[in-house]
Amino acid sequence: MANRAARGLLSARTSGRWAFAVLACLSAATALGATREELEAVINAPLLSADPAKPIQIIAANWWVVTDGLSDDFKGLIEPDHQVKLGDSVVVGSFVVDGSKGPVTLVVDYAASVKALTGSDGSVRIGIECMGQPLKCAIPANKSVLMYHADLMSRLLIKLKDSAAALAIGRDAFSYRLPADEGVRVDITLGTPHKLDPLFVKAWLIYGENAAEVVPGQTSQSNAIKLWVGAGIVGLFLLWRRLIRR
Repeated sequence: MANRAARGLLSARTSGRWAFAVLACLSAATALGATREELEAVINAPLLSADPAKPIQIIAANWWVVTDGLSDDFKGLIEPDHQVKLGDSVVVGSFVVDGSKGPVTLVVDYAASVKALTGSDGSVRIGIECMGQPLKCAIPANKSVLMYHADLMSRLLIKLKDSAAALAIGRDAFSYRLPADEGVRVDITLGTPHKLDPLFVKAWLIYGENAAEVVPGQTSQSNAIKLWVGAGIVGLFLLWRRLIRR
């Protein structure tokens, strides 16, 4: 009994030391923050064509700042065209569809400060309208909302005007086959976030398909599923080992 109590005390002390070490590392990392090069890599991640033989063609590109709380670290990296509030609908672009250039793809980068380690997410609602016949450009429900989960987004420690914060940036995209020669307007609306404070949004309309829907450090949905499955298999294996030792 005494040995068991001693082992428990030693384990508690060891756990306490590890917890203290983790907190110390996090505090130091927050103080240092991301370098300007790291910020630039995720904020200005390039668009690449899925088919190198068919370069993408940008139809429209816009940036919107959601908050004025960005620090001087972002100067020169973010050049917003407009300011937007949650729930506001903003136009990404209006154009006449050239059917010979392939699908039209909407790519959206979403950046926010994270309030919680898990369960943080945001959304962007999409509206596409044929200006002559609105219903002619109806889009499927599964391509009407882009979702961003902080667990899968690229995350960096940054400085805002008032405090340090964890910055999460994610990229997602949908491609559409729109009627040729139709005048089209594409707009987006920022949905109400959960445990996130949106900072800025960047959106492009392009002909073609973007090769990489992720920014550096972001985990794609498919890779996340592989990680979760792998973690589940490891967990089951460890449980099996524990059971057979009894």
